[in-house]
Parts: sequence; C-alpha cells; structure tokens
Amino acid sequence: MHDASIAGTRIISPSQGVGITMNSTTPTVQPSGLSRQQWWMIAACVALLLGLQLWLFRPIIGDYFPTLDETAVQAGSTPIGGSINPVLWFLHGFQGYFVPYPEWSTTATDFWRPLVKVYYWASYYTFGHHWTAQPILGYAAHAIIVGLIGYLALAVLRLNSWLAIAAMAIAIFNPATCSKMRCGIHY
Repeated sequence: MHDASIAGTRIISPSQGVGITMNSTTPTVQPSGLSRQQWWMIAACVALLLGLQLWLFRPIIGDYFPTLDETAVQAGSTPIGGSINPVLWFLHGFQGYFVPYPEWSTTATDFWRPLVKVYYWASYYTFGHHWTAQPILGYAAHAIIVGLIGYLALAVLRLNSWLAIAAMAIAIFNPATCSKMRCGIHY
C-alpha cells in the first residue's frame, strides 16, 4: 500500500523513504492560465493595433461611403431596407441579394454571411447614417481577433512569448486586412 502525505511543499512517501521538494516560486497565474503580464501584453497589442489602424487608415475612413455590394448588404441588414429578420440571415444568407431579375436566381448561398450582416447591423446601430465611421468597427474587430490569437497562442497552445508575438504579427499582416491599397505591399 502506497501512503503519501503532503507537508507544506514537501511530498513525503514513507513507504519508499523518498522526499520531493516542489518548486514554490511559480509565477502567479490567472484562472485562464495566463499571467497578469501576458494579459497586459495582449491588451496593449490590441489597443496599439486599433490606434495604429485608425491613424494609418484615416484617409480611407474619411472617404468611406457604401458602394457596390455594400449597398445591398446595408439594405438587407438594417432598417434602411425594411424590417429585419435575423432568422433569415441564417436560413438564406445572401440568396437573392444581387439578382436584379427573377429568372437569374440561383439556389446557392453562403452561410457565413450572418456574421457580415451582424457587422453591418452593429455598424448601423453604433454609427447610424455616419457612413465614414462604419469601418472603425471592422478595425476594432481585427484588433480583437489579433488579441484572441495571442491568447490562443499563449494559453491554449502554450507557446513562448516570441512565438505568440510571431503568430500575432501574421494575423496583423494577413492579406485580407493588409491589401495593396491599404499597406502599399505588392505581392
């Protein structure tokens, strides 16, 4: 029979006559598995990225006005186009939005579209008809996603700080958010 007792930080196993001292100098960890310093690093990166995007993209923000496909999405996601039915956002996606004639209709639909509609709906209710402020919500979402990637890298994947920073840098400069028009990168 194995009998073990714990006295402070020293584990004693009388049956084998072995004593093990545990390291009690581990850093204080939050319930999520991240230290306070790592939380502050993620929060600082999110705030810095949002501020940097707002400063760098201020010409785009200042000149923004919904055009092309955005007009149809604005009409289908906000009270501008009539009553809103979020259930249809999940059931029909964008089916029929961009079909000017009934005989051109298709049955295909994209089911990730409810997220796009929620974005336009939230933009409308946050900024109203101030179209130039609507991209700010997208930049905030991008900054939060970069922060979530930092959290996943540190807390879930248990990567060291440098690899977590590398993962966040990849998220910052991905082609979907850093196009030729925005960042001047030619690829």
